[in-house]
Amino acid sequence: GPVEKLHAFTVFLRASVARRNLFISIQSDHLHQPTTSMIRLANSTRWNSSYDMIRDSLKLRDAIDIFIGVLAAQAREPREREKILRHQLMATEWDELSTISNLLAPLKEVSSMMEGNITGPGGYHGNGALSDVLPGFDLLLNHLERSKEILMGEGDTHLATCVNLAWEKLDAYYKLTDSLRVYLVAAALDPRLKMGYFEHAWGDRPEWLRTAHQHLERSNL
Repeated sequence: GPVEKLHAFTVFLRASVARRNLFISIQSDHLHQPTTSMIRLANSTRWNSSYDMIRDSLKLRDAIDIFIGVLAAQAREPREREKILRHQLMATEWDELSTISNLLAPLKEVSSMMEGNITGPGGYHGNGALSDVLPGFDLLLNHLERSKEILMGEGDTHLATCVNLAWEKLDAYYKLTDSLRVYLVAAALDPRLKMGYFEHAWGDRPEWLRTAHQHLERSNL
């Protein structure tokens, strides 16, 4: 897939000082960009690193295409040239990377928000608070539901299946909050949210609202 292909290219690019310098010079000398940057490499231990890698590559698409063309032209043997051209991303692959980037953007936003501190020099920042957990889940689940419908309408069953699996995993974590009333209580006590948030967000799920009210009653709220 294009993500794996992009990852292989990024490893190839970053593995050589000469290749890194060429990539930077293409941005400054050929494309006349005021600032230059390197593509961040995705890894399994850093959240959102795949999203960061994809976003970097989309911004540097022209530099990537020129870079591969220059290296291929400099190749001394056909086999070496063929190996370099394997890294070239086709238009359809760029399109899929753009779609995946849009799918992952809200996950990046919510996870970054929840990594923040609730207080700071300026007081309440709205980040990292327990009251933000349930709205964060709602936002992401709704985003995935809408995305799946769009992808199915476009006939992209592969990505639609991936999105559905992501929704199921996220929903499983969401259900775990039912056993801990602290998230509901925190949101109900948050002056930005209160029960009005749930009455709006869960308006089509009356059974959820009934359960929420029962939890609050048990908590004497």
